[in-house]
Amino acid sequence: MAYPITCYAGFPMPLSIGKYEITGIAATVDDPTAASYVILYDDSSIKASDLFGKMVLFEDLDETKYQFIYLKGLANVDTLLSYEWAEPLKTRYGLSVCCNNIRGGSLAVYRR
Repeated sequence: MAYPITCYAGFPMPLSIGKYEITGIAATVDDPTAASYVILYDDSSIKASDLFGKMVLFEDLDETKYQFIYLKGLANVDTLLSYEWAEPLKTRYGLSVCCNNIRGGSLAVYRR
């Protein structure tokens, strides 16, 4: 069974450190008339002392990091971005996120 990564208060918190398995992702598009995207990647710059991963701008995204998914939404077509892997993906360092046009608090990453 998969559970969303949450903060202590129980709200979706997709930024997380450590080793675990990711089984899926879901996000609500903020403006359906514009394009959107979500990029999840295993961030080797996360230190053991960090509490969470990072929200990164697209311009600052390091192409050498291992990307789990680059999920794109089309304008006037997609209102929900979601994907579920057949087999879970394992993180090594922790999860950081780069996204655009996603409603705040709606991005949920499911782990096992």
